[in-house]
Amino acid sequence: MDDVNPPRIDCSDGTLRQGAVERMEEQHLRKIVGIGLKQDPSRDETALRYFLATVVLRHYLGTAWCDGVKPGLANAPRSSCAGRLFLRSDDDGSDDGVKHQERIERLAELLYNLQDVQGIASRRASIQEGAIESTYAELEFAGHFTRHAVRVQFRDRSGVKGNDYDFDAGEGATAVCCEVKCKLESTDLGENTIINALTDARKQVTADRAAIVGVKIPELWIREPELRRMLESALASFFRNSTRVVAVVVRWEEVSTLPTGGGAIMYKFRAFPNEGSRHLTDKVRLLVAQLMRSAGGDWTSFRALVSASVT
Repeated sequence: MDDVNPPRIDCSDGTLRQGAVERMEEQHLRKIVGIGLKQDPSRDETALRYFLATVVLRHYLGTAWCDGVKPGLANAPRSSCAGRLFLRSDDDGSDDGVKHQERIERLAELLYNLQDVQGIASRRASIQEGAIESTYAELEFAGHFTRHAVRVQFRDRSGVKGNDYDFDAGEGATAVCCEVKCKLESTDLGENTIINALTDARKQVTADRAAIVGVKIPELWIREPELRRMLESALASFFRNSTRVVAVVVRWEEVSTLPTGGGAIMYKFRAFPNEGSRHLTDKVRLLVAQLMRSAGGDWTSFRALVSASVT
């Protein structure tokens, strides 16, 4: 991760001060890209995206956290171990470099686009405290809703079963409570593993409201031929015993290594409505269907931003 702090710019025109968690604007992103090109005109688009992402992360998460997950760091602090493992900072495999770049960029993009969502400060704090994998999954699902023009609001942790879910989504008659479960990448596939995750999620949400459960599954599970059967069986069993959950949204990543040495990461999802749910009204069904459409809204893509800046 580049040893670059958020740019110190005169605040009289609404720009940023170093280290302050203030609102970033697209103009700040463009200035950071400009600084990156000025420092090193040979930087290509990939290097510029990484530079932009690392500066944005220093703004939202602080220098200490970013230094702790920096690649090539010897004797990393114990508090950074979970972050380094998830972000693939130590490059122990053929596609680790691709994953590190993509996850750094994606985390920064999520924090930027969700910066105005109520409760986002608690999610930044969770990442700083070491709970990066589960919090990253929450941000991904919240970002998925936001990109599909569904308003979200993070909730503070209450520790009370039935009222301790992750965020609210939608408004008025379509408002649903959402709980996200992330199976750690080291978790083995099993039907009971899926059912237990769904059951735990159901216990977190309010009994008298419609709920959507998000489950992020490890990439290694995608390679298992039994996944589809286990998932369908687990969902059928779960839906028989849960009428408050109107849908389960499953997300996963697939990495493809290119002959040139680079790679591509595809983010995929599938929504499974619970046709037996008493809360699956016509309006709520429309919200679920909205999550399946092509993304829209005013999401700022770092890829598009950097590409436009270097052309």
